Amino acid sequence: KIYNKIFPSESDERDDKIFQNTIKLSWVEPKHFIPGKMNYVYDSFLPDVITNFDLLSKEKSPRKKIKCMSNIFTTISNLVKFNNEGADDIGVDDQMPILNYSLIRAKPVRINSICRFLDLYIGDLRSKVEGNQLTQLTGICERVYQITSESLLNVTEEEFQTRCTQSSYGIEEEKEEMF
Repeated sequence: KIYNKIFPSESDERDDKIFQNTIKLSWVEPKHFIPGKMNYVYDSFLPDVITNFDLLSKEKSPRKKIKCMSNIFTTISNLVKFNNEGADDIGVDDQMPILNYSLIRAKPVRINSICRFLDLYIGDLRSKVEGNQLTQLTGICERVYQITSESLLNVTEEEFQTRCTQSSYGIEEEKEEMF
């Protein structure tokens, strides 16, 4: 019952901007984030991560939200291990580009508010793996909030602007057709 009193009922400016940027960037591919390793096998990875981002948004319990966040990172970690022949030395540098790509593909509506909510309840987990994961997720939100053509690999400013405008235009067109 306390969830509705603590979690903001409306999205804030940052939530809106992050969501709008994920829509504008719907054209991106893994190669725009992951340097060098273009041959990753993504078979069931992306649907699993998107499902966990959806659950992260829907769940009200902080414990369940933290579990969903952990599931996102476990799935990403498994993808990196699979594509690096089971290597155990997976670091943040291996996971962040994939998390960035995943967040854009998932298009979570209020991810900044979710991160702030989790920050209130992370408690003792702050100094453990979950606290590190929340820091990474918050960092990716900030990156998507401020994204530019320079944030992507092998994309010119002109291509970035053109493709973002086309993605935004396509969304507006869909809205008009719906109404």
